[in-house]
Amino acid sequence: MMENQNDQVLVTRKTGLTGAQKAGYLFAGLLGGAGCAILASLCNIDAPYRSDCTKFALIGLGIRIALSVIGYIAMLPFTAMLY
Repeated sequence: MMENQNDQVLVTRKTGLTGAQKAGYLFAGLLGGAGCAILASLCNIDAPYRSDCTKFALIGLGIRIALSVIGYIAMLPFTAMLY
C-alpha cells in the first residue's frame, strides 16, 4: 500500500532543554514578565519540553516580582525622609 504524499511527520525533540535554553527562558521571564511566560507556554504547545519552558519563565517572573518587592521595601525609608 502506498502512503499518501500529503502525510506529515511531526518531529519533536525528545531530550530536555540545554543549560543555555533554560537560562534564556529564565531571563525572558525576568525581563519580559508575565507576557513572556505566557508566550513560552504557547510557543511550545506541542513540544514535550513545554513544561520546562514555562517553568523557567515563571521562575524568572518570580525573581522579578521578588526583586521589585525588595527594592520597594528598601526605598521606603528614603521616601519617608522627603515628607
